[in-house]
Amino acid sequence: MSLSAIAPRVSVVIPAYKSQETLAVCLNTLKAQTFTDYEAILVDSSPNGGVRELVIHEFPWVRFEHSPLRLLPHAARNRGVELSHGRLLVFTDPDVIFPPTWLARLVATHEATGLAVIGSVTCDGSRWLDLGTHFCKFDIWLPGGRGRRINLGPSVNMLIPRDWYDEVGGFRPDIMLGDAVFCWQLERAGRSLWFEPQAMLVHHYHAAWRELVRERFARGREFSEERRRWEAWSRRRTLFAAAISLLPLRLVNFVARAGANALRAGIFTKYLATMPVIVVGTCAWLAGELQTFARVLVGRARA
Repeated sequence: MSLSAIAPRVSVVIPAYKSQETLAVCLNTLKAQTFTDYEAILVDSSPNGGVRELVIHEFPWVRFEHSPLRLLPHAARNRGVELSHGRLLVFTDPDVIFPPTWLARLVATHEATGLAVIGSVTCDGSRWLDLGTHFCKFDIWLPGGRGRRINLGPSVNMLIPRDWYDEVGGFRPDIMLGDAVFCWQLERAGRSLWFEPQAMLVHHYHAAWRELVRERFARGREFSEERRRWEAWSRRRTLFAAAISLLPLRLVNFVARAGANALRAGIFTKYLATMPVIVVGTCAWLAGELQTFARVLVGRARA
């Protein structure tokens, strides 16, 4: 909670949709931060009042807004920014747990580097499928190693100066991978991202096989479509990408990358134990990419 009499230094923006099962832990750990000069803004588009009742009665220090229309996460984040006052914008999710120094580490890293900051993401459980799902989604941002520049970061753990956000026009509100496009826009504008492994948060999971495959397929399809459009791929470039995706080389590359990141994070044995999950999730992603490439090659892709 902000102790500032005027505008807080940091605005923490959280989108929510049917998030009442995880939100209480999220907000309780946010309240316990050692860095206190912040405001919390939660934009909810749930069809029922569960999130509203929870926030109003148990977390009155959170600024709450309900949208009667369903908002995708990045649309809700954009709306949260409109309601915010902080010079620094921190984006996160409602299904995470924050260590007490999380926000302080993000802010300190920004002060030291002058850059936007991406923090690391770890998994809160020990279930086999949960851990494997986490590797599929966040292996690049596992804790471990030294701070370093990166070119892509998830909006679950992201600090952006407000003027940088304004410069690129915020997140694409109509897609789930708006944070990827946002990072590409920052790079094109000459703005850099810094990965800080010590600015860690913990992601909650209750994974299921069907949901993992469906989600990875959809994200692979969307990522490849947005990347193709962003980089203005020709049909020849698309055909080459499709051919590479059909070969086992890309699968091996993805799985090996996850292993290298797990080794750096000190959880290589967990990686080995969950490798079947990682392989299935990666295959689903590659299948989504192939669907995009096939649509392009037969002339049905979105312009």
